[in-house]
Amino acid sequence: TEDASHELRTPLTVILSSLQLLSEDKSIGVSGQLRLARIQRAAENMQSLIEALLWISREDSPHAMPQVDLADLTRDLSLQLADQIKRKPLELEFQNLATYPRSVPKGMAASVVGNLLVNAVNHTDKGLIEIILRDDRLEIRDSGQGIPVEDIAHIFERRYRGSQSRGQGLGLYIVKRICGHLNWQVSVVSTPGHGTCFTLEFPSSA
Repeated sequence: TEDASHELRTPLTVILSSLQLLSEDKSIGVSGQLRLARIQRAAENMQSLIEALLWISREDSPHAMPQVDLADLTRDLSLQLADQIKRKPLELEFQNLATYPRSVPKGMAASVVGNLLVNAVNHTDKGLIEIILRDDRLEIRDSGQGIPVEDIAHIFERRYRGSQSRGQGLGLYIVKRICGHLNWQVSVVSTPGHGTCFTLEFPSSA
């Protein structure tokens, strides 16, 4: 993991430095600048994910990682999916019902929330995706395909690929593993054909 992370850092540094130069190019219009900003946020989150994977592999404390407000991070990750959502008859709503800010390790939290949001968008062709942040939990609800009953018990297993899986069976495994490091509880309720709700429950002492 350390060797892979080292190899990934170099191209990411090139991408981010090139984006910085492009953002200073006055010939690029407003829409182009907005797209560049989205690319930059995605690259920065990828950078954070690499750091998160390194922390996990070393079994280091997540509290030593750079911290970010969970509401701000969730809103930012939602905005990154704007172009993909526009291609479908789909809406995404974020409700911040928390009464106080929650500081979380940026890379780890971005990996967890980002994975769940991407899954929701990929498996929802129309309707609504709701993100609801409360003091004790974060809920991500969609009106998509739902998860087959036979897959529910296995979706957090490493390399498990259900009948509707589009990936390599690592996304939800990583989510579960990171949640364990953060002392978060992740659960899912799903009805095939009607949608899915993933819930992240936070420890009361956090």
